Amino acid sequence: MLSCRNDLLFMGNIVSSDSSDNYATVVNTLGFFTQKYQDDKAFAQRVDESVLRILTAKYRTNADFNILTSSHP
Repeated sequence: MLSCRNDLLFMGNIVSSDSSDNYATVVNTLGFFTQKYQDDKAFAQRVDESVLRILTAKYRTNADFNILTSSHP
C-alpha cells in the first residue's frame, strides 16, 4: 500500500505469488526498487524528493530529530 503522495511503501505481511514467504517478498521488492532507482533517473529523482519531504516533516515535528542517531522501533 502506498500513501497518497507515494512517499512511503508499506510492506506489511505480504507474500507475492512468486515468493515463499514475507521475507522473500520484501527482499525481492526492495531489489526491484533498488534496480529501478539505479536504472531510471526520473524515478531516482522522485525517490530523492520523497526522502527530502519525509526528513523535512521529521525535522518540523521534532526539533531534536537527528538522522545519524535516530532508530526505529
